[in-house]
Amino acid sequence: MAEEQPVITNKAGEPVEGCTLCLVKLQGPCISWVRPAQWIRPCFGKHHSHENWFWPEGTDLPKIKESFQNVKSLQNYEIMRVTDSHFMARKYTPFLQWVDVVDITVSKDAESGTYRGDAWSMSAGCCPASCCCAPLGGLLCCLFPFGDHGKTAKHLDHVKGVFASNGAPIGHLEVLTFGESREHSASPRHTIIDRVWGEAPASPVKSPQEGAGFDGVATES
Repeated sequence: MAEEQPVITNKAGEPVEGCTLCLVKLQGPCISWVRPAQWIRPCFGKHHSHENWFWPEGTDLPKIKESFQNVKSLQNYEIMRVTDSHFMARKYTPFLQWVDVVDITVSKDAESGTYRGDAWSMSAGCCPASCCCAPLGGLLCCLFPFGDHGKTAKHLDHVKGVFASNGAPIGHLEVLTFGESREHSASPRHTIIDRVWGEAPASPVKSPQEGAGFDGVATES
């Protein structure tokens, strides 16, 4: 049986349909793999977030891998890749379906035997996937600096919530870059057990009814 395709919703919480959906499905994967907005990442830090995650002792790799698979339970998220060391997912924003990418590389500490995640969340391009010729527009405007409105840091919060909800909570984290978020700040390694993302945060979980909007969460822009 073919895997059920995730429903992409717009700002009103309604499913994206018709020509717009065709554009998003055709152009979104291309934008998420090429990521022209990140070509100037060393020069501009307002459209990506970067964190180091540290899982506590006793958390095994199969559980981490299984937990990431459940990112597809979040609204407008699509799994791109899941291997033993690399997790990737694309996120379509409800407004015009801009493409963001969550990219996590997992490694094992040789001394402690615990796992660490090098977690990135980034804007893939300055043109939304619902716009005709968006990949080309993103390439032509790859030097155009723009901000993420704090969204990339929230994407990492959503994914951390999925890990926590599925039995693989992150015990410590180090915030390195946080885009334009006003709710995050660069910090040394610290415990996050009692922070919002130590539990399942308010995240855009898919509604039980297709296209019914977000489950108790305000619609994102």
